[in-house]
Amino acid sequence: MAIRGKEQPLGEVLEQLVARYQMRAKLDEVQLHQWWDELLGPELAKHTESLYLNGTRILVRIGSAAVRNELVFAKTRLIEGINARFGSNRITELIFI
Repeated sequence: MAIRGKEQPLGEVLEQLVARYQMRAKLDEVQLHQWWDELLGPELAKHTESLYLNGTRILVRIGSAAVRNELVFAKTRLIEGINARFGSNRITELIFI
């Protein structure tokens, strides 16, 4: 954190707080939930029952076998889209259950 009397940009201070309290993974998961509808489209996204970020993997519970099968074929595109949003190659695996 900043030394008393030393000014720092707010964004820098917030990043330090996120790092200190180890909140990055949870914040990333919240962002992923926000992007999911946009990445899949509303018709496919409504079949998503749950979405978890676990390290470099995303676990997605899909309520429809037909939608799950369709998403398996789009897995590479989805991973690329998610990594583009994160700005890094953070996600390596997308698992549909």
